[in-house]
Amino acid sequence: TDIDTKDIVVEADNEQSYDKSFLFNHEIQQWMKQANFSKTLNEMGEIRARYGGVIIKKCKDEDGELDIEVVDWKNVICDPADFDSSPVIEKHFLTPAEIYEKEDVWDNITDAVGLYAKRGYTKVDERIEVWEVEGVFPESYLSEDGEADEKDKFTRQHHFYAVKGNKTVHLFWEEQKESQYK
Repeated sequence: TDIDTKDIVVEADNEQSYDKSFLFNHEIQQWMKQANFSKTLNEMGEIRARYGGVIIKKCKDEDGELDIEVVDWKNVICDPADFDSSPVIEKHFLTPAEIYEKEDVWDNITDAVGLYAKRGYTKVDERIEVWEVEGVFPESYLSEDGEADEKDKFTRQHHFYAVKGNKTVHLFWEEQKESQYK
């Protein structure tokens, strides 16, 4: 399970594409060095050995570059037997300031922070529980009113919810082309 960046090599299927694979290998090695991907590979090997599997998530960093994160198993709800076709829920714990930073992307920010600002707000509640939900759901989940153009049509979707007890606030929703979890 110990994979190193030097072990990742692209080989051409036909002999005429050798130059393309050479250039592609050079670009991959540059990206892995720039992204410190060797650290990610080491973390993946350690998590896989400990838990029997690993979940990685493709996302973008502050500069808009591809970033690959190893997801912490204790913050994930999924069906490991059928991972690719079942929903994945990742729990995040954000401060109100971190939530307000997303104000230009997420909706209902004040409602989400309001869940935690009411009675019962203690030091334990300083972080707001936000669920990142991804999976194939009815198309009606993509609109606020729950109406869909076509009944029984399902799409791959990505949602964020603020959760406290049995109350939820829908913060963000979008349709996706492919899963960001592998």
